[in-house]
Amino acid sequence: MALLFDIYHVKPAENRNYHTLITSGMSALPMTPPEKFKECKYAELYICLPADWDLSDEGMRDGKNYWPIRCLKALARFPHEYKTWLWPGHSVPSGNPPTPFAENVGFCGIMLLPPIAMDPGFRELQINEEKTINFIAVIPLYEEEMNYKIKHGWRKLADRFDKYQINEIVDINRRNVCKRSFWPFK
Repeated sequence: MALLFDIYHVKPAENRNYHTLITSGMSALPMTPPEKFKECKYAELYICLPADWDLSDEGMRDGKNYWPIRCLKALARFPHEYKTWLWPGHSVPSGNPPTPFAENVGFCGIMLLPPIAMDPGFRELQINEEKTINFIAVIPLYEEEMNYKIKHGWRKLADRFDKYQINEIVDINRRNVCKRSFWPFK
């Protein structure tokens, strides 16, 4: 059975100065988690983009603007194509070796985290007794951050994000929290 995926777009609002892109269709079928996580079968992914991100039809023809959507679509298919699951703490590189998503960004992978900037009520949607859909944030990563996560675990990387107030709202110029600087005054 071929799954159909869409990306919903929630435009910025007065109290939310960013676009929210949310997958739809990933939760149509259960994922295949390990037995001890059997209740973690249904999820949708989302990413937030700055209010000035060009999401127009013309803008979407440019890879510099389109990469978050391409990433969401690939991730939504991933657990079903590979009979696996995606959950907070997981990371996925953009290839082997990892390459930047677009020419204007240094991000070459993602990590999934629980919602950070969203209202706590956004974490899950109970459909019925058997099905709860969890919403998971997609956080773009630099290669050094991916390597750090693999070596030290996702919680240690999440702590670094917390220290620098990094959340699911994409900032293509954000600090790489794992890159060493030789400049003594930074």
